[in-house]
Amino acid sequence: MLAARLRRGDGPSRWEFPGGKVEPGESPQQALRREIYEELAMDIEIGDRVAETRVANAAEPFRLRLYRARWITGGPELIDHDRVGWFEPAELERLDWHAADVELLHALLGGGRS
Repeated sequence: MLAARLRRGDGPSRWEFPGGKVEPGESPQQALRREIYEELAMDIEIGDRVAETRVANAAEPFRLRLYRARWITGGPELIDHDRVGWFEPAELERLDWHAADVELLHALLGGGRS
């Protein structure tokens, strides 16, 4: 699994699944491919959705979706993040995760979709 560490505001760096906002006219898969290229300079092929969760405690609620992906070419380059790593599923629980990604992580490790 690919995770990237990002500092948001003045807080500590936390791990997250890389990705970002779906722009008008994009599918979630197109947005993920674009965001991974913008954030990590990687070209990926998007596979099946693994998990999904809704983040309601934010000022503007949003959905997080986790997809299987295959690395094609490029990166990873640290463009927006201060670290990036490849982890086995058992290692993911030991990382200090951004709050929005915790429920998605639990859905992933539990094997089901939320």
